[in-house]
Amino acid sequence: MHSMACSGVQTAQNYERFCQSLEPLKGQEIGNALYGLQRCADSTELRAVLASLATKITQCSEPLKGQEIGNALYGLQQCADSTELRAVLAALAPKICQSSEPLNAQNIGNALYGLQRCADSAELRAILDAMVPKIVQCSEPLSEQTIGNALYGLQRCADSKELRAILEAIAPKIIQYPEPLKQQAIGTALYGLQRCADSTELRAVLAALAPKIRQSLEPLKGQTVGNALYGLQRCADSTELRAVLAALAPKICQSSEPLNAQSIGNALYGLQRCADSAELREVLTAIVPKIVQCSEPFKSQHVEMALRGLQHGRNSLELRAVFAALVPKIDAVSDPFSHRLRRELSALQQCEDSPELQAIVAALKSKITNVDDHERRGRIDVGNLPAGWSMHWHEGKNFYYHPDHGSQWALVDESLPYGWSVHTDKGRTYYHHQQHGSQWSRPDFASCDMRSVRASKHGESWRD
Repeated sequence: MHSMACSGVQTAQNYERFCQSLEPLKGQEIGNALYGLQRCADSTELRAVLASLATKITQCSEPLKGQEIGNALYGLQQCADSTELRAVLAALAPKICQSSEPLNAQNIGNALYGLQRCADSAELRAILDAMVPKIVQCSEPLSEQTIGNALYGLQRCADSKELRAILEAIAPKIIQYPEPLKQQAIGTALYGLQRCADSTELRAVLAALAPKIRQSLEPLKGQTVGNALYGLQRCADSTELRAVLAALAPKICQSSEPLNAQSIGNALYGLQRCADSAELREVLTAIVPKIVQCSEPFKSQHVEMALRGLQHGRNSLELRAVFAALVPKIDAVSDPFSHRLRRELSALQQCEDSPELQAIVAALKSKITNVDDHERRGRIDVGNLPAGWSMHWHEGKNFYYHPDHGSQWALVDESLPYGWSVHTDKGRTYYHHQQHGSQWSRPDFASCDMRSVRASKHGESWRD
């Protein structure tokens, strides 16, 4: 089965014929079938395979073993959010709950790593809920690769009680790991925390990671620096966050590998919720020479990301040094900035005044004209939109375009439940779904799931 799963061009056809057979799948076949999809990009054919497999998984009466759970979820790592992927997650969740076989460390790392492209949903939360006792019951120490892979897989999980339970279960496993983390594990672990809201559980993970980072003897690569700091973007100021910053600062200083423009943008962007502190200043001091030494031209997206992370208000000497290092990079930007530039400029002007702040404000104001000219020409690229989406202008109104999904007026918002979009009418925000209609209140995943079930039973749509 596994060899068939990896057979290249004929994979989808082989899978479809296999899934259409009347013979139920066994646990090992489920694990192998999904494992074989690990490099399949999102496509109509892949979704057809997932739809077929979801039914087969539901019909399977054989309990899944630990390795089969790890393999099954690991194979989903390239699957984009879709109805079919959610059907597979919904089918797997009760199978994981029913499994009586413990998962070893590698199974846990593989399972969570496979969730890296799954958008927040009721189905994903069910998987996380099912995985919590498996992590707690695991008696085998987690390896550094397992720690990195497990946290990396959480990168698109929105804050929820299920995500917090996962973090709570992983924190003591990190503490139990007897060695320092290597540079790749540091980058992947912290990068995976990028959507985790401040919580006791998140702080426990940060507290567990800080000494592992501090004790690490391996120099950080440029991409690792960018990924590690980028993952802190939603972490509120805390003793635990400051401990991580304190551990990272000397590693950044010791790194001999240059940071490219993307890594610098990512690194500074991740500092956006850090309050002014000695630890933050140490990180800023470490980053300044990396900015100066960067030989790659900055793009507008890199500058906008960097500026978002520098709005701390307190105009310290270290922050002023970052401003000074960025000015020539901003001057050299050749591609147009997005409409977000005005917001970043306005926020910066609230900081304490200094010659360096005045210089960076002047550099940014010179780019405002370019933004206006570019809007009039009809197109703006917005770096922080989901992959593949760009923003355009038509007769004074902006719309959004994707090569596969076409054009739409609504702002793309991945934090909303599947199928919902956000709109504005006369200054007031409302939410719309093609099937369920419009409502003023922001939809949440639980209510959408329940109302969709009730509506489908009565053959009608619903609206608040």
